[in-house]
Amino acid sequence: MTPTPDVGWEGSTLARLPVRHLTATVLGVGTIGSEIARGLAQAGFGRVCLVDPDSIEYRNQRRSALLKIGEIGEKKSDAVARILARSYPETSFVSLPVAVGDLGWQHLTKSDVIICATDSEGSRAETSFCCNCLKKAWIDCAVSSMKPVRIRISYFRAESTSACFACLLGDTHLAEALMRTSAVSEPCWASPTKTDSFQPSLGLTAAGIAMEYAIEWLDKPPTNSFGIEFSLGQAPAAHVAQYHQNKSCPLHPDLVGALILGPPEGSTDVDSWLGTVCRTPAVLVLPWPLCVLARCECCGFSSTPLARVGVFRQSGKCSRCQAKASILETITTIESGTSWSLRTFSELNLPDNHIYEVRSNGGLCSQFIAHS
Repeated sequence: MTPTPDVGWEGSTLARLPVRHLTATVLGVGTIGSEIARGLAQAGFGRVCLVDPDSIEYRNQRRSALLKIGEIGEKKSDAVARILARSYPETSFVSLPVAVGDLGWQHLTKSDVIICATDSEGSRAETSFCCNCLKKAWIDCAVSSMKPVRIRISYFRAESTSACFACLLGDTHLAEALMRTSAVSEPCWASPTKTDSFQPSLGLTAAGIAMEYAIEWLDKPPTNSFGIEFSLGQAPAAHVAQYHQNKSCPLHPDLVGALILGPPEGSTDVDSWLGTVCRTPAVLVLPWPLCVLARCECCGFSSTPLARVGVFRQSGKCSRCQAKASILETITTIESGTSWSLRTFSELNLPDNHIYEVRSNGGLCSQFIAHS
């Protein structure tokens, strides 16, 4: 097969870059995300990472031309990667069937473009936190099929003074986000807000618009966070809204430690790894609160789930009777020399290819620099 010539965009800095060397990450590969992935391959991106923990259901196949080819029960990311690889062999598709909160941040630091097409406020807020920590800009694509149909494309700039997705939430949802990041047990994180059912053509339209702006903003990054909303009623219109940071938003962390790439093997214990990156006793800052003690509300059995709080609140059950379990204790940091530091990264269910904040009392830590 004759290789396809590398492409660029005339009149832009991208015209001088080898597009086949660019990496994109798509968060959520349903009706919209799968078409965005296809568009990235058509544009010549050399690597496209597909992030989605869900499996294909019948309703997905009714709304997506790509997922219709997949099999019921197959992971969406696996199906889309497999299907697109046949048509675009020069693009490397990487399937990552995990939730945004369980994604190793190394994947994000290596991405030139990050596009979120998930259907829940929770995963969008998690995307904000990840990208704020890594100082990575990202694009959000959302659709509402309520009449009139609306498509919103948002750009979130990676600056400490810029607005993130959580800054746009109302007071109630923002309070829920604060309770989640602070590991407060109740009230739990709001149920994901699902988008309305819509036809494949609408997903294709939204993906096309998102792709156009993604390419434009990759070449000339905007200087602030904003959104463009397209109303597709009888009188189509576009509206631009500037986003402003909410000073009470909890998802703008003030990192005081070094960002360090985690160990290559999950079998490494935390204490040993901290000893290799810091000369003095150190503290590993967890990306999300970890539930370390829970109690069944039915039989009273206590367990150590070692699960991310956001996940446990949604699906945590008693290992004995499968009834609902309540969180009793969480941890957000692990100090060297403690009992938790003797656990391996795998035992703690910490993600692979992750970048951790490590704090040391006056010692030197190896610095991780993105795109070094």
